[in-house]
Amino acid sequence: MEKQGFKVFLIISITVHLCIIFLVGNLSFKPIKGHTLTVEIPPLSSKPKEKSSNAKFAKHSVEKSLQLTSIHIGSNNIIEGYKNRKPSYPKREDTILLNTRNPKYIPYSSEIKRKIELAWEYPYKAKKEEMKGKLTLIFSILRNGDLAGLQLLQSSGFPILDNEAFNAVRLAAPYYPIPQTMEINKLNFIATFEYRINY
Repeated sequence: MEKQGFKVFLIISITVHLCIIFLVGNLSFKPIKGHTLTVEIPPLSSKPKEKSSNAKFAKHSVEKSLQLTSIHIGSNNIIEGYKNRKPSYPKREDTILLNTRNPKYIPYSSEIKRKIELAWEYPYKAKKEEMKGKLTLIFSILRNGDLAGLQLLQSSGFPILDNEAFNAVRLAAPYYPIPQTMEINKLNFIATFEYRINY
């Protein structure tokens, strides 16, 4: 009797649950205004998209690698250019006497003076007429040894003597390049030419 009663109870329970499930499935619930909750779930990325992302990342890495290679090559070119470039110096100049006693300039100024003395002469007419005097001029030499300027500062009083000094400075050019140790682009010389007649 107890087993039969348990079976009857079990059948009734199953039947009641099935009826409840059926009724609930057919009911339509209306949302209450002001209490609607919306939840958005982002779609999961599929495997093909992951492959596409990986491909894009790989492409980006290659581009970076190429850029770095280009920079590396460019750096080598810059280094080679630096090795082969000519030394640059500040755009400055200096002015000295041709007979300077500055140890920095004595070796170079002595060479310049020697070249001018070889080209300088006492004009025959001036010597014959016993013209004598002293003149001062200034001339400039560029780094490569070219004569850049020539100007009379004080005349001897005789154009023939002044012109001979000018000609000597011009004929002696081009001069020796300015030594790199001086680190200047132009050197101005103030030179005095004196014409004397020894009796």
